[in-house]
Amino acid sequence: MSLIKRSKKALGTSAAIILYFASDNAVHEIYNSPELMKERGLDITDARHFRYLGINCYISVLGVK
Repeated sequence: MSLIKRSKKALGTSAAIILYFASDNAVHEIYNSPELMKERGLDITDARHFRYLGINCYISVLGVK
C-alpha cells in the first residue's frame, strides 16, 4: 500500500473517531431496514450499499406502497 493511500486511510479513520466523540450521538440498535419495510407492507424497489473505510456499512433503501 502506498504512503498516500495509508495517509488517506489514517486521516479518514482519525476523522471518524473525532466525529464519534464530538457528535455525542446516542448508541442505538442497528435496524434491518429492508426487513422492517417488508413487514410493514412496503415493496423494495431499489437498494444501494455504501462502503466506509472499506466496510459495507450503509444501505439506502427505496420502498413503495
